[in-house]
Amino acid sequence: MNLTEKTLVNSIVGGNGSYGALLCPDGLLPEQDLRRLIRDAADQLCLVVDGNLDFVVQVSESDDDFDKFLLLVNFVLATARRSFAELHEAHRRIGEDLSAARRLQQMLLPQTLPQARNLLVSAKCIPAGTVGGDFFDFFQYRRTGHYAALLADV
Repeated sequence: MNLTEKTLVNSIVGGNGSYGALLCPDGLLPEQDLRRLIRDAADQLCLVVDGNLDFVVQVSESDDDFDKFLLLVNFVLATARRSFAELHEAHRRIGEDLSAARRLQQMLLPQTLPQARNLLVSAKCIPAGTVGGDFFDFFQYRRTGHYAALLADV
């Protein structure tokens, strides 16, 4: 494409939002065909907006600038798919870690409560999320037999 052709494309396609024609290997693409290409591409891309990242935009065999743009869209979609897969894997690992932390936290809490005369003891820890920062425990002094309670919040 020579400088005159580039200037023609920029003056017809760019700037003011009106698309009169687009340069392709066989010359200028008529406005009606250009609008159809844009409408078809937009219809295809709506599937992506609806969450279908596995979608691939159909690109024709021609070598025009519009098809190069659609090919670039496919590369962006492939990158988005990889990023989404990486985020999904990280989310899965974090979920497993939180589950393990919850089990560990439950194991750190006393499994039995003290049995004392004239005292009824009950306790329960319910974290607001998967893991909480609250902790409690009971200790018995050997010499006196008295109990002490520990209540903590990280």
